[in-house]
Amino acid sequence: MAESNQYFSTLDQLDFCQEYLQKFVETVLPTDNWYVFDCGKLRWTVQEEYGTARTECTSFPRTEWFHELYNLFNIKINFGDVLFTRTPPPGIPPHVDRNRPVALNIPVTGNFKDSPILWFENFDKETEVTRFYHSEISPITNKPTALLFNPQKIHGVINESDFERCLLTIWWRNISYQDFLKGWLDGSIIDWKVNASNKYIKVRK
Repeated sequence: MAESNQYFSTLDQLDFCQEYLQKFVETVLPTDNWYVFDCGKLRWTVQEEYGTARTECTSFPRTEWFHELYNLFNIKINFGDVLFTRTPPPGIPPHVDRNRPVALNIPVTGNFKDSPILWFENFDKETEVTRFYHSEISPITNKPTALLFNPQKIHGVINESDFERCLLTIWWRNISYQDFLKGWLDGSIIDWKVNASNKYIKVRK
């Protein structure tokens, strides 16, 4: 495994329709359904704040795209653990997620070349270890790359663009990052029968 795999792993085989999600965010999600996510010290162990807040949305219709997502994995996804997030400039300071042992990010909209996710040795921004840009293109699907990452490692976002960065993020509560990654690599975490019939999101071999 690459050195960065204790922090994240790109899911190059995950093929998803980003255009569908972009249109969904623009036309389906009501403005008043977005709310400010609490990133206070008790929840995220944040040592500072950037003066802006991340917003998220969990209240939206679960269309066929989302049903395909829920059924793709052999490990159950809780209904409320699939949500859209928007991170405005300048980003989110170093933090650790409280209840997320593993998470999957799918890029939707934003200037991803200027809004990477970063990992740190400690809560000092000067201790950056590695980073990932959601602008990265998968060599297998030739589309934007989905990211599996470890939210228990100290991480944050720098948004140096003039736009909010929007992601679809999914997490699982009862499996570790390393166990999920192992299941991804050996294929045991995927329901291959469902995968064969999916139209919007599937794993390419």
